[in-house]
Amino acid sequence: MLAFSGAADTVSMVIRQTIRQTLTPDELRGRMSSVNMIFFMGGPQLGEVEAGVVARLLGVRVAVGSGGLLCAAMAAAVALLVPALRRYED
Repeated sequence: MLAFSGAADTVSMVIRQTIRQTLTPDELRGRMSSVNMIFFMGGPQLGEVEAGVVARLLGVRVAVGSGGLLCAAMAAAVALLVPALRRYED
């Protein structure tokens, strides 16, 4: 299961980087890379805070499960709310 999630994360990263590089105008590419880096570095830390709080309040199993469910729910919500991402073609 861990290998599957790692592979899925790698595919997701490649898709995000490809879309960002192809759709961003040349003069804004450096700025977009900076914004991407902020999320890349800050996102996992927010997840760690959430996991720590939930683990402290409800236990480790609930923290892991709720984190996974929340991640899947957010991915589904983005897929539903931004259909252009599902239809993206280069």
